[in-house]
Amino acid sequence: MQQAICPCCRFPTLEKRGNDDICKVCKWQDDGQDDPHADEVWGGPNFDYSLTEARKNFKTYRIMFRESDREN
Repeated sequence: MQQAICPCCRFPTLEKRGNDDICKVCKWQDDGQDDPHADEVWGGPNFDYSLTEARKNFKTYRIMFRESDREN
C-alpha cells in the first residue's frame, strides 16, 4: 500500500491524509491542515504549533517540536 505524504516533513509516512495519523518521522499528527492554512494554529492534536512552525522546526531539529518542548 502506498503511503501518503506528511504535510510537515514531506516523507511518505501516513496511511492516508487527514486521518489523524502521527508521522513516524516528525511526529506531526495529520489533522488535515495543509498549505492554504499553514500559518494558522489549529490547536487540537498539534497544540500551539502551526504547520509552518512545525516545518521550520523539522528542518532544524528533525522533529516538529520546538527545542524547549522536546522530551529529553
